[in-house]
Amino acid sequence: MLDFVVRVLLRRDLVERLILAGAFDGLHEHTRGLLWRLNETFSKALALRNDRHATGLPGLHIPGSEHTPTAWNIRDFSTWDKLVWEWRITGVTTTCHPFAYLRRTLSTRGIVSCYQAMQQEVGAVVTVAGLNLRPHRPPSKQGGRHLFTTLEDETAVCQAAFYGRSIERCLAAVVLSPVIITRGVVKRVRLGASLEVQEAWPLRIADFIERASPENAETLTAETLEAQLSRARDK
Repeated sequence: MLDFVVRVLLRRDLVERLILAGAFDGLHEHTRGLLWRLNETFSKALALRNDRHATGLPGLHIPGSEHTPTAWNIRDFSTWDKLVWEWRITGVTTTCHPFAYLRRTLSTRGIVSCYQAMQQEVGAVVTVAGLNLRPHRPPSKQGGRHLFTTLEDETAVCQAAFYGRSIERCLAAVVLSPVIITRGVVKRVRLGASLEVQEAWPLRIADFIERASPENAETLTAETLEAQLSRARDK
């Protein structure tokens, strides 16, 4: 990464986000260690850049750029923390769906996957959780508006519909929450299945992610890390 910082002139905060998004994971396995000594990396890059200009050395290789400062003595982020940062910065994940980490806890609370819900008989009442994709309120032929959204988890997507009083009860959760839990009745039209929702409420991922291991228990939250990085930039 030091070689990259020498060659590419980017602001420190942009390099931070590249690190957190996993841009250098193929080169450096210790993400938090890179961040911890990023100020040192920038100082070393400036010195190497000045030396290169002073000596006028051509070529692709920059002597001294092979060793990026890394704090190996501190604990790295857990795989969940790395996934959250990648998801937060890029909007996508390259390893797995975030709900794959939540499935065990969701299952113990009676919350089934989208795929399992769509396999149930018509009229079955199920509880499903997922990412809340594109909630919308199209007008109906009888006047007024319906409420629809799509739930996505690691297994499939599920179409969710709200009618009558359930719209009033669930509108705030569906419109405002990026992740929701729904309870409703399975419906089928021809070969398609959907969920007619009766209740919906926001899902706090922090309530379902397992942090029982010592490694996970001591990892930084996104907000804590943001504060630390902000203090480092101000130094």
